[in-house]
Amino acid sequence: RIHQACNVHKTLSTYYHFFRSVTYKGTRHVGERLVEGAHEGYVSPEEWDLVQRFVSRGRPSPKVRHPQRVNSPFYLSGRVVCGYCGSRLDFEQDNRAAHYTALRCAGRKRDLSSCQLSKLSYGAFMEQLLELIRKEILTEERLRAIVADVNQRLTGSGPRLAEERRRLVKEIAAARRAVDRLLDALEDGEDLSRLRDRLGQRERELAELEGQLERVTLEERLHMPVKASRELLRSTARRLKEGLDAGDPDTVRAILQGLVKRVIVWNEKARVEFMAPSALFEKSTPDFKAMLWRARGDSNPRSPA
Repeated sequence: RIHQACNVHKTLSTYYHFFRSVTYKGTRHVGERLVEGAHEGYVSPEEWDLVQRFVSRGRPSPKVRHPQRVNSPFYLSGRVVCGYCGSRLDFEQDNRAAHYTALRCAGRKRDLSSCQLSKLSYGAFMEQLLELIRKEILTEERLRAIVADVNQRLTGSGPRLAEERRRLVKEIAAARRAVDRLLDALEDGEDLSRLRDRLGQRERELAELEGQLERVTLEERLHMPVKASRELLRSTARRLKEGLDAGDPDTVRAILQGLVKRVIVWNEKARVEFMAPSALFEKSTPDFKAMLWRARGDSNPRSPA
């Protein structure tokens, strides 16, 4: 919606870097250091922090993707990394033998001596990954555990936010009383020039406090626990399994990219980091989209492949 209304950038993915830039809160990069208050910010640090809660921690996937990525059979491009050197694993296909596909460490391709990860069979990798997801992830019990983990992380800041909200409510009430007293003094005929500056200052303080309360209230809503019924858990697991079993490439790609955050691969083992599937949030809360950004950024249940 922002892109349609403003058309600030040419591509949707550019907005990620736009909203993550610390320049807008008055911070500047000096070499490896961050200098706070280097210049007057366009927004306050508190407003910048609030925006980050709506921004994905990973670059969002634009609706219009590069043709090579659209047509690639590698469903998890960019999400599979080498456990030895941290480089991504690239998909390779032999033009002379179309059935041969593999995953190869990009760091090892650049320098053979820099990494010890062997080339992996892409077919075997995907077969094991899909089997893991079907048997161990898409179950009522595991999805319930993911929801519990998400809720624990979402509600961890609840007491602090509640205390901050109560403090702001008291300060707002006191500020309003101060404004009312100044207005009464003006009506009683006291010196306008003497009271005008004080009244303006109090009104600015009141507006700032009300803005802080609005931000805290919104943050509290983002920390509300997610409610997922037993039937929702079961239906979510069933629908995702059916999508994987159907074998449609676009469907499988969407399911995997909505479940798998990252896969770290070594020669003898792998670790899969999963995200909470969006289907769990669509019917559980009216703010499921905002919840989902936080859940995907904070929740990190892991399982060995």
